[in-house]
Amino acid sequence: PYPLIGHTIRKIVEFFRLRKKTGDEKAKLEALRFRLDSVVDLGVQLTGTLSHHQLFDLVVNHSVKLVQGDVHALFTVDTNGTSCRLRSVQKSEQCNKFRITPTHRLKPDLKRFLSGSNKPVFGRAPFEDYAWMRQFTDHLGPMKSCLLAPFQSKDHILGFLIIARRDSDTSFTAAECEQIEILSSFSSMAMANAFIYEQTETASRTDNLTKVYNFAFIQQFLDRLISAGETFALIFIDLDGFKKINLLHGHTVGNKALKAAAGKITETLVPYCMTGRFGGDEFVIVMPGTGVQEAMETAGNLIKSIESLEAEMDFRLSASAGIAIFPADGDDLNSLIHAADTAMYTAKDRGRGHAICFQELEKETPCD
Repeated sequence: PYPLIGHTIRKIVEFFRLRKKTGDEKAKLEALRFRLDSVVDLGVQLTGTLSHHQLFDLVVNHSVKLVQGDVHALFTVDTNGTSCRLRSVQKSEQCNKFRITPTHRLKPDLKRFLSGSNKPVFGRAPFEDYAWMRQFTDHLGPMKSCLLAPFQSKDHILGFLIIARRDSDTSFTAAECEQIEILSSFSSMAMANAFIYEQTETASRTDNLTKVYNFAFIQQFLDRLISAGETFALIFIDLDGFKKINLLHGHTVGNKALKAAAGKITETLVPYCMTGRFGGDEFVIVMPGTGVQEAMETAGNLIKSIESLEAEMDFRLSASAGIAIFPADGDDLNSLIHAADTAMYTAKDRGRGHAICFQELEKETPCD
């Protein structure tokens, strides 16, 4: 019976070993399934938004879930590759007192790394291997280890994610780098799509030559103001003698004058105003919550600003303006445009550099 007992014991041991091995393999499969589900969920969330601000916060939130750190900060790189800007950050309670500088100059060694690598890297203080990490750790306090993951689209640097730790005993691992690499890959695709969407959206509402809003977008804004019943001023500005400028100096110079005038208008206006190109050499300005007096003062300042371009253009440049107020001069968009247009052409008939409000036309006295 002893051989039989020994054989039975061996079989029992083999059974439990096999059971343990099967259990280990099952646990590994469960862990892999959970990881794949997490990756799929990550991809769906990141590619499900085209809003930059939502995307930046989403990336940082996921990095916090994947890898522990005292600071998680996402930076984007400008199109010229010369500077980087902080877009989203999460800090531990210990690091709340440290302020991260929002804009940094992109140092050459960091730029070379971002251009030449598509995988995350990590270093430990004093960061001899990646000295450029000090550019950020100096602002984060006494950080002992730092992980950086680049975001790239083809050959273009989109940005990077930095995760920093204060504890010298918790350096980053290869497994953590692998998780952040997956996040970086998905984030790069999502950021590239968001940038393309933003460019397309901007192009759809912007005048290609002057870079101010096109009238289709201005019209949408005006419709919203009218629907809300909010008082606003509508100013039409037309460059005086622009056809003659094109005839004498050519259309290239004429286009330069249009861009310069649009720039001066944008510089002169307060931030809450909107500037658009109505067509040709005519611009439209919307001033929410503005009455006649303030609109007239603004129109006068705009005309002076455009006239100041004479030294730059080597010829005289002036403009005429017409002002209409909602709802006093029109209770719908068409009647308001007609009022502003009528006032503007009346101003042109009375000579260069005039501004007239529609309400004063019946008195036949310019408001300036």
